Amino acid sequence: MNGQILTHKQIFSVFAGAMLEKGWSQHSFSGLPKIFSKREVVTPYYCAGQLHRTGDGWYTLGGGIGVIHQEFEETWAARTENRGQQSLLTSHLLICNIKHLMHVSYVRPETLAQDMDRFVNVLDEVLAGMPQSESALKEAFNAQQLCGRPISTFSGWSQRQKFAEFQQFISRLP
Repeated sequence: MNGQILTHKQIFSVFAGAMLEKGWSQHSFSGLPKIFSKREVVTPYYCAGQLHRTGDGWYTLGGGIGVIHQEFEETWAARTENRGQQSLLTSHLLICNIKHLMHVSYVRPETLAQDMDRFVNVLDEVLAGMPQSESALKEAFNAQQLCGRPISTFSGWSQRQKFAEFQQFISRLP
């Protein structure tokens, strides 16, 4: 792949393969966008975002991370006012806000496999450190911390009402 211009499909294929090797596969739950996650009730996720080519031939990987609770998402999607509407991710933080992810989010054609492995290794570490059970999710929200950041940084602008209801849902977990 020396010096060539890569397509989004080519880069995404390498990324998806590297994620699958780490146990993260692509899913869509309750009308949410496609994400890389586990099939557990509570799962961290990565949602691939924009891919930008820089002037010097590098590609910048974009996207966001967060955590979902499938029962909450199913309940939200089933509500009358939400039926037929695109459901957005409840908790979401762009990876450019996480320094150690931002620093490895650059890949180039000549070293795509190695660059992608480096990115996926760091992404896997970040996701593995996020809640993967109801008790861990409740503990993180009680501490108001997710990935060492204030919970509010995961609320996004377009999903504030949904995020607030998500917080209430979590507070009622056993």
